[in-house]
Amino acid sequence: MNRKQKFGYTILGAVIMLVGIGVGSIVSPPLIAQKDGVFGEIQCSQLTVVDKTGRTAIALTADEMANRVLVNNTAGKAVIGLVASERVNRILVTDKAGKSAVDLRSGERWNEIAVFDREGNIRWDTLSD
Repeated sequence: MNRKQKFGYTILGAVIMLVGIGVGSIVSPPLIAQKDGVFGEIQCSQLTVVDKTGRTAIALTADEMANRVLVNNTAGKAVIGLVASERVNRILVTDKAGKSAVDLRSGERWNEIAVFDREGNIRWDTLSD
């Protein structure tokens, strides 16, 4: 195959490609990821939001055990936890070191609030009243 034939086949390939792109753009509707910037509904069993460094900032999880929301601080430590299950509903807030600060729990037969000091010891709870 000489140089002139190679050039001809290259041009033919380019023309076929351009025709394919043109037909595809006319026949196929445009893809729109978001319309007006709002989704109607997103369904999933786990959703993780990460910060600019790739660390988990917020994690939402739903499985057979419980539904959970976990919020981490900028250092990556879990500071707020929400849990809803058949046995218990819980809100836990921790300090920046990860030690419990406030714990609210509700079950079938009890409700409890506990407040902790900086060392992680219970300073006040509803069970001691």
